[in-house]
Amino acid sequence: MNKVTKKQFLKNILEKYRGRYIVSLILMTLNAIVISFMPLIVNNIFDKAIATKKTMLLIIYIISYILLSLLYSIVDMNNSNLFAETGALVVKDMREKLCISISKKNGDYYTKLKTGDVSNRILAEVEYVESFISQNLFAILSDLFMLLGVSIVLFKTNCTLMSLVLLIQPIVIIIQNKYGEKSAELTRKFRQSYQNMCSATVEFLNNIMCIVFSHATTYYLKRYKELQEDAVYDAIKCQKNGNKSYFFQDIISNIIIIIIIGFGGYAVINNKLTLGELIAFNMYINKILGYINRLSKSYIKFRQFDVYLERLVDIINDSSIAIKTRNFTFEKDITFDEICFKYGNNIILNSFSMHINKGQKIAIVGESGSGKSTIINLLYALWDCESGKILIDDNSIDKINIFDLREKISIVSQNAFFYNDTFLNNITLGKEIEYNKVEKVCKLACIHDYITKLPEKYNTIIQESGKNLSGGQKQRLSIARALLNMDAEIFCFDEPTSAIDNIISQSIEKNFLNVLKTKTVLTITHKIASTSNYDYIYLIENGRVKEQGTFKELINQQGKFFKMYVEEKMDTEISSN
Repeated sequence: MNKVTKKQFLKNILEKYRGRYIVSLILMTLNAIVISFMPLIVNNIFDKAIATKKTMLLIIYIISYILLSLLYSIVDMNNSNLFAETGALVVKDMREKLCISISKKNGDYYTKLKTGDVSNRILAEVEYVESFISQNLFAILSDLFMLLGVSIVLFKTNCTLMSLVLLIQPIVIIIQNKYGEKSAELTRKFRQSYQNMCSATVEFLNNIMCIVFSHATTYYLKRYKELQEDAVYDAIKCQKNGNKSYFFQDIISNIIIIIIIGFGGYAVINNKLTLGELIAFNMYINKILGYINRLSKSYIKFRQFDVYLERLVDIINDSSIAIKTRNFTFEKDITFDEICFKYGNNIILNSFSMHINKGQKIAIVGESGSGKSTIINLLYALWDCESGKILIDDNSIDKINIFDLREKISIVSQNAFFYNDTFLNNITLGKEIEYNKVEKVCKLACIHDYITKLPEKYNTIIQESGKNLSGGQKQRLSIARALLNMDAEIFCFDEPTSAIDNIISQSIEKNFLNVLKTKTVLTITHKIASTSNYDYIYLIENGRVKEQGTFKELINQQGKFFKMYVEEKMDTEISSN
């Protein structure tokens, strides 16, 4: 997949706002013209009105200055509002684009994902990028326009004094280049240490109860303190680098001002320059130095902006999935043909083969770590196989449009996620679905009675990450959510009732298998007895198929499956007694 450059990323985001930026440039041009005339009016006040004692002319010039100041302020305010509004829209578009990109990553990305880092990029760093575009970029463009307009006037007013100003500017450029490069380096280091601190914060908050229960608070707080100290230290170094740059700028600006006053004063004494011209020139110089200083400071911010933008583009480019053109079709069967897959150096599946006919109900059993969940992940195209092929109707899965494929697969995973929203919205995921259909699937998942006993029933709020739900309730809601997606053709259940007691789980499993009788179902389970409801069973061991067949066939073989069944039955009898 082609990598997105920083320029392409910004262009894609900003393209739709081209009209707004054109209007802004027009307004900046108008203000550059206005501000170029204002010191000339001051010059005329001294040399043409006060020097000649013409009161009416003085009043005219003063009113003209006030009107130009008012015009400048009105245009500047409207332009600032335009940039602020555009900036807010840019932030919205950037965040949406980044979230969409994250939803299209492969399994490797999700496995290594550091929530604190990515959330910080999407929230804080997008804000900085937008702030630079809407404020600093606006200021840079505005200052460049003003600088150009004022410089033209100054060259016409006094070429000698203006030349003195320009002779000193290479020193400013050298200083800014030096500190700008240093700023980029320090910013990268700071963002890395800040990222580590954010990740530790999210890790701490997400696991706070487990940390407290395991008496690990002291360890985590000590670790957090160390990470925070690193981030603070790096932030201070960034700030000091910028302050050094501004220090040299201020010194050079003061030197330029005193040189201008000295040369200008000498010219006034020798009648080569009027006092009004000197005052007007000094006003122009102060404006020019103000523009130059702001541009110099903006260069430091630009280098920081470039680092942040690079980090945002990294999200777009990291582990992105190449889009295939072949659409998903499923008419016959699914075949896992000699699949080999490893994560890091750990072999998960080794020459694994499995065949599923359309509409067939398949159960997969095996010990923890045998590779059962990986089968679903590979079918969902979260990872690519090391070798072997997954075929759907004789079409290799790596040739099929992944997003088309995923639309047709509904998964109930071991880790269900819930939004801080109502039961209804968590089940429907915001889709417009008839209420009676929601009730129906909740009854099938044996969760309807619980919900209807709540004060607000289906409008009761689920707390963040489902903190007010038990493990079994989460699983039942996940099953209900999956059963609403009847457009899917393949349903995968990964330990769907592991946290539910056997009697209720058997009822739920029979319910969803009956509803999905025309669909293809793949269920991973450790409840051996429940596999009697399935057409075919695969026993996985060390990434291979150890045994396969119908429930009756596997019992008659009296192999490992039979032993697991007997052990489970004995455990159930002991528990019941």
